[in-house]
Amino acid sequence: MDPTLTDPEPPSRPVNWITIRTYLFEYEAVFARDLLRTHGLGAQILDAGFIGVAPHMANAVGGVRLQVDARDREDAQKILAAPYLVPDPMPGDDEGETGAAADAAASDPLLSSRLFDRSFLIVVAIIALLAVLWSG
Repeated sequence: MDPTLTDPEPPSRPVNWITIRTYLFEYEAVFARDLLRTHGLGAQILDAGFIGVAPHMANAVGGVRLQVDARDREDAQKILAAPYLVPDPMPGDDEGETGAAADAAASDPLLSSRLFDRSFLIVVAIIALLAVLWSG
């Protein structure tokens, strides 16, 4: 089993996994899972191996499923609704937040954090896409 597809530490309490989102591509689910883990929530993805082998079957099996503990559902949905927010300020960044995302961050303590530079995320997405294309 691929160690990147499981939680890094076993949970200290029983976990009731529920599917909160499905994705057509594995890299989208991995990005969402890692985003949730960055915020301290446990998350796992299912069916990534099958879809990695047979991507044309993604719609038939319902895509790659992202699961979280049922008790973390609301927090996970808030985090996934604002993927450009990170939990801690970036060191050395003195610029203030502006716009609707900043208003959302200010109104919700879970999301009160600094905005990611969108160009950085675009570069990360391109690198991930190239890695998937290169390996496939």
